[in-house]
Amino acid sequence: MTRTHENSLRTYLLTRIALAVPTVLILLTMVFLLMRVAPGNPIQAALGGHVPQAQIQAREHRAGYDRPILTQYVEYLKDALTLNLGDSLTDHTPVTTIITDNGAATLELTIAAFFVAVVVGVSIGLVAGRWRDTPWDVGGRMFGIVIYAAPVFFLGFLAQLVFADLLGWLPVSGRASP
Repeated sequence: MTRTHENSLRTYLLTRIALAVPTVLILLTMVFLLMRVAPGNPIQAALGGHVPQAQIQAREHRAGYDRPILTQYVEYLKDALTLNLGDSLTDHTPVTTIITDNGAATLELTIAAFFVAVVVGVSIGLVAGRWRDTPWDVGGRMFGIVIYAAPVFFLGFLAQLVFADLLGWLPVSGRASP
């Protein structure tokens, strides 16, 4: 790598990292506004219409929804920065506990999907690159287009049909043991 390529790569990476900060700030602001302004009262929406108004007001006070919106926003950003995600509105369980209890399966699925995507994608890319402008190349491109364009729920259904029902390699539901 030449010196200019190293500088351009470093500049690109630093720019991407620097742009992540305002992107996350914009995303956090949009979530805050949508949760506070758009749906109305999130406490009342979470509890439904069967809870007395006094109990709703007590929960709003406990959650801090009766304070000025700017104060709520600053505290929201501070909590997001310190990864204090708060408590669930319905059962007061800490959100971090909910994520750690239920997030393992999602993390496993994400890692497995990443490895499958890399192995399949690199393999098809190598074959298509090696035999450029042949039926193998055209087939690889068509496969990529179809996989990219197909709805995820449909691909999941087809994968379940093939790998669980027809081949019997994977369980139909639940988590497989390691």
